Amino acid sequence: MTTTTSGFTILSAAAGSGKSGLSVGFARILRSRRLEVQAFKPVSVVNLADTTCPEPELWRRGAFYNCNAADQPVSWWNSPVAVVPSEGGGEGEIYIAGSPAGEVPIAGADQIDFSAVSDVVRKQAVEAIELAFRECARRGDVVLQEGAGGAGAIAPEADLANFFASRISQLPAVLVAKAGKEGHIPALVGSYHIARAAGLPVAGFILNQVLQDHQLPELRGRVETSTGLTFFGSMPNVGYPTGFDGSLAAQRALDDHWGELLLATRTGTNVLLRFGLEQDDRRREVSEAT
Repeated sequence: MTTTTSGFTILSAAAGSGKSGLSVGFARILRSRRLEVQAFKPVSVVNLADTTCPEPELWRRGAFYNCNAADQPVSWWNSPVAVVPSEGGGEGEIYIAGSPAGEVPIAGADQIDFSAVSDVVRKQAVEAIELAFRECARRGDVVLQEGAGGAGAIAPEADLANFFASRISQLPAVLVAKAGKEGHIPALVGSYHIARAAGLPVAGFILNQVLQDHQLPELRGRVETSTGLTFFGSMPNVGYPTGFDGSLAAQRALDDHWGELLLATRTGTNVLLRFGLEQDDRRREVSEAT
């Protein structure tokens, strides 16, 4: 599918790279520009340990924080495929467009391997993702898509969350890796080459949770040399702020903090400029003057 929809996709090299924090931060920035933002999380595995999310329908929790940051309720098109884990965690109930559709195995790290899912359920999931993206594109000025787990951790043809959904949306991807985590830099390089072989449009990368600034040039150089990708910037290690109590108000403050850091480091500005969602400083000064 070809689209002229504004937006981009955040994919991670490995689970736990911090793509959710970046997603909500970008949503807050774009909302501050008074844009209608549609969060698109094609496949998610619900975190049952999350006690902050107030959604009574568990399938909605997979995209709750993305939608909350975008000032939107969770609708089926924001979370077309969601899995609610069973007590043991090895499998769960899959919800497609908000309706239960049976039990599926959970591959781990917030991912579903659709090669292990029945043909009927896979077909339903594929159709729901296609329809959901069209609905997001119709309703929003910008679509912010977020993948699941690590792109390349399972075979692309079985990975609807990252590869299939990205082919459907054709939104350019930003790859994210946790800079200080062992194995994440090689995973970032590998994810890029797997994505490129699968025909996904990858635009650049972010190094997240940088613990030691002096290591950044070497890490950045390794990725750039191996991929030729644009370096959008880096983000510091962001913990919970003092006084964080897990409430929704505190979560909103944390989301805003992510957005502020994205702008303060210029990482967010670089991404938004690349995708035509931000003016550079000189153009903004002229616009404001007129």
